[in-house]
Amino acid sequence: LTIHDGFDAFYNALVTCTTVGYGDFAPETQGMRLFTSLYILVGTVATSISLGTFADIFVRRRQRENARKLLSRTLSHSYLQELDFEKTGEVTELEFLVSSLLRLELVAPEDIAVIRKRFAELDIDNNRVLDKHDYVV
Repeated sequence: LTIHDGFDAFYNALVTCTTVGYGDFAPETQGMRLFTSLYILVGTVATSISLGTFADIFVRRRQRENARKLLSRTLSHSYLQELDFEKTGEVTELEFLVSSLLRLELVAPEDIAVIRKRFAELDIDNNRVLDKHDYVV
C-alpha cells in the first residue's frame, strides 16, 4: 500500500500508533523503514500519553463528584458509626480526616497503618503527642 493522500497518512498513523498494525502498509525503502521505526517509537508513546491524559479527565471528574457527595453528607447515627473507627461513640477531626481520605481513595489503608506505626515509634512516652519528651538531645 502506498500513501496517496492525507486520509492514507492519517489511517497509517492511527493504525501504527495505536499498535493495531493491520500489515496493509509496509515501508518500501530503507529511508521509509528508518522513519517508520522512529515514528513508531515516538508516535506510540505520544498516543499513550494522550489517551492516558484523556482518560484522566474522566477519572478526576468522577473523583470530584464522589468527594462532593461524601463531604456534603449529613451526620446521622449510622454515618457517625461508619466514621468512628476507634469505636468511642465520637469522631475526632483526625478520624474524620482519615476516614474521608480512605473513602475518597486518596490514600491506602496500608499507608495509614505505616504512618500510625511510625508515629507510635516516635511517641516514646506514649502520650499520643509528639513533644520535647519524645526526642533525645
